Amino acid sequence: MSSSSHIFLFVYLLFIYLFPTEADTGSYQKLIVNRPSSINIQTALCDTFRTIHAFQTGDPAVRGIFEFSSEDRVKGWHADVNPQTLPTVQCVPIRYIFQVLAIKWIDIWILDVEGAEEAVLQGTDFNKIKINTIVMECGKNEQIQNKRKLAILATKGYHCEIIGDSAFCRHHRFKPSQLHSS
Repeated sequence: MSSSSHIFLFVYLLFIYLFPTEADTGSYQKLIVNRPSSINIQTALCDTFRTIHAFQTGDPAVRGIFEFSSEDRVKGWHADVNPQTLPTVQCVPIRYIFQVLAIKWIDIWILDVEGAEEAVLQGTDFNKIKINTIVMECGKNEQIQNKRKLAILATKGYHCEIIGDSAFCRHHRFKPSQLHSS
C-alpha cells in the first residue's frame, strides 16, 4: 500500500477496524488485494464534495492531489506534469464517511493524505465524532500549512507536538490508562 493511502484506525470494544481510502486507481487495486477484510474506499478526502485532479504517475508515495499540493511539492515531484491533463476524482468530506459508516468514536486516527490534511480536518465534524488521538503528517518544508493544521486542532481541544515529520495530537479529555504492574 502506498504511503498516500489514508488509514483510519479506531478501536471499539475489543475489535480493531481499518478503513483506508485511496484516490489513486493503481494503489487502490493493490489495497483491495492487501487488505481484503478492510472497508476499502476509492476516493480522495477533503473539506467539501468536489472534483479534484490526482497525480497518478511517478512515485506512489508522493502522488497526492494537485489542488492540495504546495508549489514546492509540485515543482519537486511533479514539475513535468500539466495539471490540465491529470485525471479527475471525486473528493469527499470525511464527515460524510463517518456518518455513512456510523462512526462516533476513534481511538487513533492516522492522517497522511499527501498535503490535504488541512482540508480533511476542515471537513471533519468534531461535534459528531470523538477522536482521542490524531497522528498527522507535517512536512518540514510546509511550516505555514503546519501552523494552520495545528491551529484547527487547538480550537477543537487538542494538544499537539511535532516530532520529525509527524504531529502527535491528544485531545484534552483523553486520559490514557496507566499500566499496572502485578
